[in-house]
Amino acid sequence: MLLSAATTGDELWLLLGLLTPVPVLVAALHADPIGGDAEIRHLSWLSLLFGVGSIWAWLADGAVDDVEAYTVPLAIALAVTGGLITWRRMAPSPRSAGRTTLFASAAAVLVLPSVATSAESELRTLILVAGGSVVAIAAMFLPQAARGVPIRLLGVCTGGAAFIGAALVRGSAVALGEPSDLAAEFWPVLALVAGVIVATMWFRTASQPGRLAESMIAVSVAAVSIPTLLSVAGGDAATLRAAVLFPALALAHIVAVYGRWRPFAGAGVAWTTLGALVLGGCAALASRQVEPFDLVTASIGSALLGAGVVRMRRDPRLGSWPALGLGLAVLLLPALVADFVEPELWRLIALGAVSAIIVVIGAVRRLQAPLLLGGAVLLVHAVAQLWPWLTSVYEAVWWWLWLGVAGVALIALAATYERQLRLARNVVRSIAELR
Repeated sequence: MLLSAATTGDELWLLLGLLTPVPVLVAALHADPIGGDAEIRHLSWLSLLFGVGSIWAWLADGAVDDVEAYTVPLAIALAVTGGLITWRRMAPSPRSAGRTTLFASAAAVLVLPSVATSAESELRTLILVAGGSVVAIAAMFLPQAARGVPIRLLGVCTGGAAFIGAALVRGSAVALGEPSDLAAEFWPVLALVAGVIVATMWFRTASQPGRLAESMIAVSVAAVSIPTLLSVAGGDAATLRAAVLFPALALAHIVAVYGRWRPFAGAGVAWTTLGALVLGGCAALASRQVEPFDLVTASIGSALLGAGVVRMRRDPRLGSWPALGLGLAVLLLPALVADFVEPELWRLIALGAVSAIIVVIGAVRRLQAPLLLGGAVLLVHAVAQLWPWLTSVYEAVWWWLWLGVAGVALIALAATYERQLRLARNVVRSIAELR
């Protein structure tokens, strides 16, 4: 019968089902296939392969194409195997790598394929986001570890992968054009809320590893940013989305650098928010969908400036150029270039006012970078805006009068050369002494 089933192929699932108990029985003849130490116990793994293969073959004969129909049986089989080993065998150490790998494999098989296919199904996304949130929160009430298995860590990671992964995949698909009645940010925002709750609980219960809470915040922020950035690059309400996302990321970056409220502060969250700002800003500027572009550059510059101010307060030896130079450049120079390319009245007024404020702050706080860079931008900006007026004044007066004025100025400078030289040296020395 077995040979005929194998040759026809129509009842392959039956053949595999009949073969399923054989390896376990053979191993049981020599030793305990679960709790024993004999090497032949490894033969019983073939029973797992035959059993799962039998279910898969039966599903394939029935033309079942839902991924969960294939992943759930394998995940259950791995989890049951891990449970039997954990029940029958004592843990060799506080952390048993073998049985932990079994449970982690079961969780990965159960969650990851469904996450990968959630782009095309709102229902699958709902189940993954809701179920993953419940699992991750419920795992916080479990023991840290049991019989060498870090069950709390496995539960939180499984639930987090489910709700963050599904929200990211589905949100990105909607941003790229997948039909949906919900905005691209709907699922990612829910995942962010769940991530914040789980990360806060993880930190407050002093669970290990401690950095998992900060990592979950960082991953949740990235997951909520990517679909919005894709929508911005695609031109779907790009200006409105940029006006919300980029200032929010800038504020989150400053909070992560300045604050000491774990898990919302730290290097992981700071680098994630800055990376989303810079990379997303470059993508938004390259797509030319955000108008005005200052929504992007001003947010990035403000984030860099805020972080730089925090670093200067914590380290009195840190100079203003390494701390504030890049932020000032990103904040001022793109708007200055727009002076010559596409001048707009509101930008001209804003650039002049911001540059003047930066110069005043640099002078009052004795900071070299704001004083020099802000002064240079203010000078170029003033010349660029006053140039038509200066040209008209020049053309309204005889040219030889300007030559005479220049000659008088040169004579006055030559007569007071030594004093002007000393004054210039003092100014250079004073600027060099600024922080």
